[in-house]
Amino acid sequence: MKSIIVTAPTATGKTQLAVQLARAFNGEIISADSRQVYRGLDYGTGKDLEEYVEGGETIQHHIIDVVDPADDYSLYNWRSDYISAIKNIHSRNKLPIICGGTALYLDMILKDYELDGDKRDKDQERELLLKDLESLKTMLKKASLEVYEKTDLTQKERVIRGIQIATASSKEIEALPTADHLIIGPYWHRKVVHARIEARLEKRWEPMIDECEKLLSQGVSHERLQWFGLEYRAVSRFLLGEISKEEAFDELLIRIRQFAKRQDVWFRKIEKSGFPIYWLDEEDKFAEASQLVSQFLDNQNLPEPSIKISEITYGPRTQ
Repeated sequence: MKSIIVTAPTATGKTQLAVQLARAFNGEIISADSRQVYRGLDYGTGKDLEEYVEGGETIQHHIIDVVDPADDYSLYNWRSDYISAIKNIHSRNKLPIICGGTALYLDMILKDYELDGDKRDKDQERELLLKDLESLKTMLKKASLEVYEKTDLTQKERVIRGIQIATASSKEIEALPTADHLIIGPYWHRKVVHARIEARLEKRWEPMIDECEKLLSQGVSHERLQWFGLEYRAVSRFLLGEISKEEAFDELLIRIRQFAKRQDVWFRKIEKSGFPIYWLDEEDKFAEASQLVSQFLDNQNLPEPSIKISEITYGPRTQ
């Protein structure tokens, strides 16, 4: 079973490349983005759904717009949806193209995390912390009466841990389908990435404000909006009057660039863990990617990656 993983720092053209490959190789896209699962979070998460449509034909995509903003969605949920999606795609002789930059999701695909009661799901934990104690106690009792009766119900942290144990131990963990992955990503020098981030933010800034106002009018709280991080936190603070529009934009630009740097750190770790990433540095990145994908699908030996993020160092001004 073969699949393609398209990943890279934010604002580097992952979606466009993944869609081009899907059209060329009879593929379908699985989103590996922790925020694109939420309906209504479009501009801030960079769904770029218009790129999936060309000539009246839409590339089939999975794990996008699957839950409402108020719903809980954890790594376990994504893992389950990923397994269903990749099985569905393979059953129709299509090529799965996994596209996204959420390190936790991609790391799980490559290393097949075991999600059991002894290992905390940090995504779930953050979501549970937003709930009040009574709601948590109700959730725990519904999940497992046995665990409920053994838990100290006066402490929120203990109840949350009980929920994690009850929900993990009560689920049958399905093994990930065995797959051979080709990991590719558009490569740009960090200065170029910074410029691309700013250009994209300028284009999406006003639509993001409109999007947040719409979410708030639909009952999404500022607390929940800020939980979604980065873009939504900045816009929420502006709408609350805590900072000006200009301050929100400038702070957000800095934070997105810092986020891109953290993504690079993860790519370095992946490479050092023995998973080669083929960084596309030619001007025509689709042509370069197509050649690699063709060789991969034909079971040809691939060359060593010409670029390794783990071997690139930047000066202090590009940090």
